[in-house]
Amino acid sequence: MNISEMLEEKCCGTTRASKLLQVSVGTIHHMVEKGELESWRTAGGHRRITLRSVRNCQLRRGLMGGAVTNYSRMNVVVLASQPENMMQFKSALSANVIPTSAVTYFTNPLQMVLELQSLTPQLLLLDKDSLEALGGISWFSQFRSHEKLNHVLVVMLCDKVDVDEASAMLINKVNVVTQPLDVAWLMGYVNALATSWELSCQI
Repeated sequence: MNISEMLEEKCCGTTRASKLLQVSVGTIHHMVEKGELESWRTAGGHRRITLRSVRNCQLRRGLMGGAVTNYSRMNVVVLASQPENMMQFKSALSANVIPTSAVTYFTNPLQMVLELQSLTPQLLLLDKDSLEALGGISWFSQFRSHEKLNHVLVVMLCDKVDVDEASAMLINKVNVVTQPLDVAWLMGYVNALATSWELSCQI
């Protein structure tokens, strides 16, 4: 086997990667650009993605069978339309609370919805502007009705919340926090969840 054949055996194209990760080919290109997948181009210009990086991504997203220890990292999805809110979320998650590879950030609500099911998160952090873009509180009813997502813990950041909204959030099991975000509180909350998740995976 020559070097070229060896490389091909350890790599795959974007179509195969998209099937393995259960996302669109466009999302694969986006993941390559963000550095989530390792890739190179052939002399003919075709993109090849290392199977190692695809497998690592499968593990992060809970898409592979095998030992339960593969799933000991808690997956967190962050959706923030406002840059200042994204910065607050990132500052709470950046202090090695959980491995950064277990956190997926989105600024586009539609992109998040398209990938949410395959990410299999245990925690969703979002801001109110993002919720409005998704259609408001009624979106949570659809979210909760999905078998793979009804267990997900949700924390929503907003400027203020009225009584009717608060009761609707309570019904949909959404934790509401108001601005300014208490970063230390969120770090403690996520750390406790991550520890609990890791322990439950070892049972």
